[in-house]
Amino acid sequence: MDEKGTFPEGMIVNGAVCKTFSLAEENFGHTLGMINNPDIDVVRLDDPKYNSAALFAQRLTVEGAPVITPDMVIGLSGPDGRALINASVTLEMRRLHFRKEVAGAQKNDAGPLENGAGPGVSAEHVGG
Repeated sequence: MDEKGTFPEGMIVNGAVCKTFSLAEENFGHTLGMINNPDIDVVRLDDPKYNSAALFAQRLTVEGAPVITPDMVIGLSGPDGRALINASVTLEMRRLHFRKEVAGAQKNDAGPLENGAGPGVSAEHVGG
């Protein structure tokens, strides 16, 4: 799951203004990528601002920017930073809604552990 957006001012990369971005849903792979990335200053990860920026850098793609670094995220303008935060909040709300729907669907379907029937299989067809 990801959230697409547009920076109001844009990130300047190689003399070009890059505005179109996509933010991926946070997962543990982003954290692992962050701590194993040789371009990340692991000493600075103790700084909450740098740590958050490093994690955003792992999740963020910007059209026209081949690489996103934590310092590029920290260097975003106020309006661009707010656009990124808004995208992150919207994405988290979508993720939570999706999880709630999945949990509700599982609650309404007894599932294989309760009656041996999985999704799309009725209990009367289980066991022969």
